[in-house]
Parts: sequence; C-alpha cells; structure tokens
Amino acid sequence: MSNYFSKLPNLLYLDRGNKEIRTYARAKNLFRRIKVREINDDQITNFELYNVLDGERPDNVAEKFYNDPNLDWVVLLANNILNVQSEWPLDNRSLEKYLDEKYGDDLFKVAHYESLEVANSTGEVIFPKGVIVPQGYSFTYFDVGTNQYQTVVEMTYGVTNNQIEQRRQNKLRAIRILKPEYVDLVEQELEEMMKYKEGTSQYQGKYLKMVDDIRINL
Repeated sequence: MSNYFSKLPNLLYLDRGNKEIRTYARAKNLFRRIKVREINDDQITNFELYNVLDGERPDNVAEKFYNDPNLDWVVLLANNILNVQSEWPLDNRSLEKYLDEKYGDDLFKVAHYESLEVANSTGEVIFPKGVIVPQGYSFTYFDVGTNQYQTVVEMTYGVTNNQIEQRRQNKLRAIRILKPEYVDLVEQELEEMMKYKEGTSQYQGKYLKMVDDIRINL
C-alpha cells in the first residue's frame, strides 16, 4: 500500500501540543479516499472475478495479475476494501485460530435457523431459501395450481457458527480484479481525485490544505 499512500494529499494541521506558538504539522490526509463506482453492465467487462487462494495477500494478487506487488492498492480499491485485517480472507491456519478463540466448544452450535425453498405446484418459488426464521417455522399459502391452501412444515434447517464464518470467508475470497489494461486510467483518476479544490482559505496547493482540527471530515 506504500504506493497508494504516496498519492494521498497532505494536510497542515494545528499542533495543539504547543500552546504558546501557533505551529502546524504536516501529515498525509488518510481521510481522503476514492471508492470504485457501482459496476453497471457497460463496465462489467473491465473486471474479472477471482477467488483468493489460501494465504494470498493483496500484494501477491497484484504480482500475479499486474507483475507489480506495489499495485496491491488497485486490488483493494477495486473491492472497496479499507481494512485488510477484517475485509480480506484469513488463511486457513489463522481462521482456525480465530474460530477457536471466538467460539471454543460452541463452534458447531446452531446459531440460527433458515428456510428451505418453497415452490408451488407450478414450480414458482414463493418462499426463498436462506431466510432467517424461527425453529420449526411453517408457511401457509394459496396454491393457484391446485386452488387450495397449502401449509408447509419442517421447512427450516440449522446453521452453525462455523457455517456462518465459512460463508463470510467464502464471500471475502470472491473478489474482482481490474483488468491490467485499465490500471493506468485508474492511476490517472486517483491522482485527479486527490487534488484539493481552490477557493477556500484552507487551500494551500493542489495537494496541500491547512486545517485547525484534523478530526473534521476531509
């Protein structure tokens, strides 16, 4: 991510440690970031889907697709990942340790119940699979095919803590990769979006602004 941080603009913020002299310290504006726009049908061909392998880091993926580990920020940006610790899949060993510490003997305990798919006599799905419902939930509906009311029982199944965590990890493993031919365009857009706008008293330059309170939304 070092290459990404080098592109962040700077701040001059008031040093509150010195109450006698009004001085400013320089820092990178970590509040400044861009987010990949929602992908529409015209843009979907700019990306390809990829499942992160066990133990792969963002820089490994960047090396694999772009021949440059320093472009790991492109991988993260394409997936709107801010916190690698919580938004990137764990390797198998780390996951096992995490699950043991979090759940202990309750790892395979049922956490909640979900619905099975329910379809009427014509094959139309009228209740989807995977909805969180109470244990033993039943569902009554009017079947237009038979012209009768039908009640479905035994339509739930238990989902364990382990299954929930595995689902989450599988979701994190499924990322999108910006195709290499578009990386230069993203770098250009990033540079443009990192510029500050002129016209305020805070403006000191394209990549520098002055603030009295670094905690404000920048």
